[in-house]
Amino acid sequence: MTTDSISSVSYAESMRKPWATEPVQLFNSNAQQVNAIRYSYHFLSRPGEAVEAGSALSQVAVDQGIRDLDPMLIGIGLHGYQDSFSHRGFTVRGHGGAPYAGHAPDWAFLTPESQRFALQMAKGTYDKLAQYMSSPGNAERVPVYGGSPYHAFTYRRRKPDRTWGEIEGTIDNLLRQSGHPIDDAFTRHRNEGIGRYGFPFYTEELRLRTERWRAKIRADFGQDVDHATAMRSHPWDGLFAESAQQVYRPVGR
Repeated sequence: MTTDSISSVSYAESMRKPWATEPVQLFNSNAQQVNAIRYSYHFLSRPGEAVEAGSALSQVAVDQGIRDLDPMLIGIGLHGYQDSFSHRGFTVRGHGGAPYAGHAPDWAFLTPESQRFALQMAKGTYDKLAQYMSSPGNAERVPVYGGSPYHAFTYRRRKPDRTWGEIEGTIDNLLRQSGHPIDDAFTRHRNEGIGRYGFPFYTEELRLRTERWRAKIRADFGQDVDHATAMRSHPWDGLFAESAQQVYRPVGR
């Protein structure tokens, strides 16, 4: 995949811009609209039903992106597909009442069950990206700074450099590790963070795990992955919104 292609998938998958797709809408009092956002991008299920890991519904957007050769839509679709594994069993109401101040579903390292589902999610993600890479199209829709959002894609009909079997152990090992030392994480949760989703301890927990993944990617591939730019205004925001609108599902559909 080209650098622009990889970057746009990564940017879209972070689902941080525009803010209209965030699952927590602090300044949106329209409950129906908030539910539609969650149904469309984070809790992919039918109204009133719980999320099912890897369901057919959770794959609709990413598969459409693969067919359309649209990395932005693939990233948006991958986010929802990946969420289906961590959000399994939850409804559009969210997981704010889950253990660890609502963070438990997002902690792959927490239990053997969460580790198992996280690895299934990683394998599914690999398979989707491999399918995209090997698709027969001749051009893809890719945002290019200062130019057309379209350019020729020269790596079509290729296989990944490494098979899933070659990277599975590394992925599994990373998924099983907490950010803070595990005993410290649980102790600090009990003493400092319980009931406070946005407590800095949890932000730091995520940052530590993210940095471990980034370090491994740099060591193995010589590339850095930084989603910080997705938190700021970005020339791809308009394309993101356009692709996001394709999969937006008003409540009731």
